[in-house]
Amino acid sequence: MSHPPKVSVVTVFYNRGPYVRASMDSLVSQTLEDIEIIAVDDGSTDDTLNQLKRYESDPRVRVIAKQNSGFTNSMIQAVSASRSAYVAVHDSGDISRRERLAKQAAILDAEMGVGVVSCWVAKQLRPDGPFDVHRPPSGADFHALTLDENPFTHGEVMFRRSVYDQVGGYRPVFTFAQDRDLWVRMSRHCDYRVVPETL
Repeated sequence: MSHPPKVSVVTVFYNRGPYVRASMDSLVSQTLEDIEIIAVDDGSTDDTLNQLKRYESDPRVRVIAKQNSGFTNSMIQAVSASRSAYVAVHDSGDISRRERLAKQAAILDAEMGVGVVSCWVAKQLRPDGPFDVHRPPSGADFHALTLDENPFTHGEVMFRRSVYDQVGGYRPVFTFAQDRDLWVRMSRHCDYRVVPETL
């Protein structure tokens, strides 16, 4: 087996056919090329799986097709299948700017005490609506912050796999807020950083 890539991207799709192309295109065109992309189809009933399979010609892309078991279980399977020391979450339909993975991985390379890296996120609530930029707070006490609120939107986060494994990863009991539960537990063992750019 070849050496593990620098970053594993995990993304879970369920009936998101209209969004597959733009979302996946943003991943395969990252400036950081030493990556693997693990795309899980969680039992879609539309053409999502067929669209994802078109990307399997890229050797960095692995598509996992499974029966529907919900987002959290699919994320657990995706991370379990990953091989990298760094795991980047990319929500289905999201678009990651080309330099996102490179900039986040550089922080994890430089700061061993950091286990979670976020960034600013442009959110659009309606297809024809304006973008609102979410800026997670920087410099806060990580544990106190996550107990008070979920500072991230999940799809923009990169985390250190070793800390994820240390705390037991996502927990399937959480249908919602599975990300906040993970950050609370990880915050006892690491710090976080925010790239002050919309990535």
